[in-house]
Amino acid sequence: LEEALLREGQLKDQQPKAGVCPNQWRSQEVAFRCLDCELDNNCVQCGDCFFKANHEGHEVQMIRTVGGSCDCGDPASWDP
Repeated sequence: LEEALLREGQLKDQQPKAGVCPNQWRSQEVAFRCLDCELDNNCVQCGDCFFKANHEGHEVQMIRTVGGSCDCGDPASWDP
């Protein structure tokens, strides 16, 4: 756990506008959009992050990626 927290801190320092999830996608991987929570149509989450959050009753989409990374934890991506 200590190593993971250290790595998270390093990622935040290196990419302060990036989310806290380090998941990087290759082409055609599965990701999720919550149309009620996102601030723009490029905001996506990996399955782990999506299912840890409460999107009950929200309009959601499962998509295939073309690359990119999970936006979980990025305040510029989500309506709180």
